[in-house]
Amino acid sequence: MFPRVVGAIESRPTGPPLAGAAQGFTLIELLLVVTILGILGGVAAPHLRSPVRDCKEAALLFNLTEVRTGIERYCAQHDGTWPAVFATQLTIATRPNGLPGPGCGPYLRHGFPVNPVNESALVKEVVTMPAAPDGSSGWLLAISSHEFRANVAGTAPSGKAYFDL
Repeated sequence: MFPRVVGAIESRPTGPPLAGAAQGFTLIELLLVVTILGILGGVAAPHLRSPVRDCKEAALLFNLTEVRTGIERYCAQHDGTWPAVFATQLTIATRPNGLPGPGCGPYLRHGFPVNPVNESALVKEVVTMPAAPDGSSGWLLAISSHEFRANVAGTAPSGKAYFDL
C-alpha cells in the first residue's frame, strides 16, 4: 500500500446516504416555509399595529391628566392664579408669588410630557381654543378659557378625536 501523507484529503465513498445521516432542506421546502411565514406575518401585522395605537392613546390620556392636575394644583397653591410662564412654572419649584424658589411644586416632576402621538412637547398658547388642531405643536393651551388639549388631528382607537380627549 501507499504510505499516508500528512494533510492529504481523504475521499469518502459516494452513494445513497447512510441511515440516520442528517440531510439538509431542499430549496422548495425552504421557499414553502418562507411563503407561509410571509402570509402569517401579513395576517398578523394589522392586529399588532392596534396595540401600539392603544398604548399611545393611553399615554396621551395619562399625560393630559398629569398636566391638567398640575395646573389645578398650581392654581390651588397660588391663590387661583394661572401660571404665567406655563411650562416652566409647572416643572420648577415656585414661591407663592409664582417666582422661582422654594415653596410650591414642581407639579410635573419629570419635565413637561411629550405628546406620544406626534412626539412633541411644545405648548402652543392661543387666546381661544381653535375648532380643530393644526398639528404644529404637541399641545394647545387656550389662555382665555384655560383649556389644555392635545394638538393632534385624527381619531384615537377608542373612536374619539385626539383633540377631544
